[in-house]
Amino acid sequence: MKILIVEDERRAAEYLRQGLSESGYAVEVAHNGTDGLHAAADGDHDLLILDVMLPGIDGLAVLSALRTSKQTPVLMLTARGPPTHATTLASSRQPRVRSGVPHGCCPAARHAALHIAACCACLGATGAGPTR
Repeated sequence: MKILIVEDERRAAEYLRQGLSESGYAVEVAHNGTDGLHAAADGDHDLLILDVMLPGIDGLAVLSALRTSKQTPVLMLTARGPPTHATTLASSRQPRVRSGVPHGCCPAARHAALHIAACCACLGATGAGPTR
């Protein structure tokens, strides 16, 4: 399975890349929204792991633009964590739904949890798993 990580924090991107690579995934990394959008649009990735807050084009704008041509499964990462009360949820839901993110964003997690999420996201969409 091919995964594209779009994350501007280089240490976090490397941590995710290494963990997912060790779990058998083929991983590509982009460090800003513009490069991530081009890589996602031009590539044949099975999953996109996309940071919400990116320099240039933010993650929601990347996803919105990508949805005009592709339906690649996406896991959204954020350092903010999930909304904690109904007011925050209501105010944050509309842009996420318009962009194609129907549920809350998952906070960045250890690669083992991300491995499980990647498997779940892609099994539902493609029946794919790690490349080992």
